[in-house]
Amino acid sequence: MIEADRLWCGAGVNAESQQLLWRTLRELDSAASRAASHGRPRSLSYFDLFASRLHAERAAELARARERGAVVVGLASDLAPAELVWACGGVATAVAGSCAWWAQAAGDALGCEADSATRSLVGAAVSRTCPFMALSDLVVIDTLSDARTLAVDALTAAVPAAVHVLDVPRVRRAASRTALAAELRALADEIARVTGTPLSVDRLRQAIRQGNARRRALSHLQAARGLQAPLIGGTDALLVLQCAGFDDPMRFIGATDLLVDELEAARAQQAFGTAGEACASPRASGSSAGGGAGGDASPLVAHGGARLMVTGTPLRMFDRALHFLVEQCGGVVVCEDAGVGALSFERTVSDEAETVEGLIDALAAHIAEAPVPGRVPLAPRAEALVELAQRQGAQGVVCAQVPGSPAHALEAPTLERAAEAAGLPFMCVEYDLGSVDSAALRMRLGAFIEMLAS
Repeated sequence: MIEADRLWCGAGVNAESQQLLWRTLRELDSAASRAASHGRPRSLSYFDLFASRLHAERAAELARARERGAVVVGLASDLAPAELVWACGGVATAVAGSCAWWAQAAGDALGCEADSATRSLVGAAVSRTCPFMALSDLVVIDTLSDARTLAVDALTAAVPAAVHVLDVPRVRRAASRTALAAELRALADEIARVTGTPLSVDRLRQAIRQGNARRRALSHLQAARGLQAPLIGGTDALLVLQCAGFDDPMRFIGATDLLVDELEAARAQQAFGTAGEACASPRASGSSAGGGAGGDASPLVAHGGARLMVTGTPLRMFDRALHFLVEQCGGVVVCEDAGVGALSFERTVSDEAETVEGLIDALAAHIAEAPVPGRVPLAPRAEALVELAQRQGAQGVVCAQVPGSPAHALEAPTLERAAEAAGLPFMCVEYDLGSVDSAALRMRLGAFIEMLAS
């Protein structure tokens, strides 16, 4: 911790508050890991270790990268493409997770009601307890919700880095894609200015291919969760998804491939069936990664019970309590789309254009077509979520909402109608980060899971 203290102090982080925060987060994570330790894939140990040392070792990696002259760009947005950062020679990182400590630390800085993820983002900044914000040379935030738009001023006042606002159109139409492409060009120019490295066709194409490789790795993991008796629980799978934005991309891809190889080897050994032909092989193309599972490994536990999809409020790093509660109630989360989720990596970006402008247009098309919350009309997102649930063999849908999250509250009725039309029972639950494990929520989830199982 001494080295971590030096790093935090050198980066302008409040070391005393950071120690209290980090001790709380590690206790939460270790408790969940102990409860779910039996029969977990051995390859998950990489992600457990990465998350447990996130604010120390990963932050130290970024600090060393800055000492070598690299520029760190913090992405406080699911829609800001890391490919633009990589193509300019920078290091892209997510900047904050979600936790009650940060949400409370936001206090009155926002001046409005906001979802837990936005409150945590602002709380991490104003409390000076997030090393990733302190180490960033540029922070990017989008305007996909009113709360995030209002968070811009709070971030600008609290973080030492410049804050770039990515204005994301909220209406689905052709003109929105053109406007988004212009926004991405402005972002690319800003990143190039900060890094001193202009975009080139070759570098941007290589960055897009790297981003696609990460999307494919996550898609393979998603397919493994579509088995009739998945060998990885929803809480563990969500941990992997949450690590993606923070980790070095190539290292993350390698670790995820090893995990999928272990799951595939165990599936073949135990001769489990699948939930459908689409999920018959998580990595149909094969892999040479190897080493994920050994002959002396203990058998992996199959996760049975009612199969759920979770959607709604964003689930950032450290926020896995709802998935954990579902598993304690006898269910299994087979997919989610809550900030980090399947709809963010199901499609790849075209790398066929021969100009920088064409490749940026491809990134804009990919983002414009993403069925994210906050865009109207709502029907395309509802249809995409129902299709995802059906592909993964989900038996029901849980829409998680937190106070101050109007975008998710507004989409819930549309999603409920689409789910029930497809024969999927639907339930909305409201919780805050500090009250996920309430008796009332546990009772409601337990009853819903029991109804699905019967």
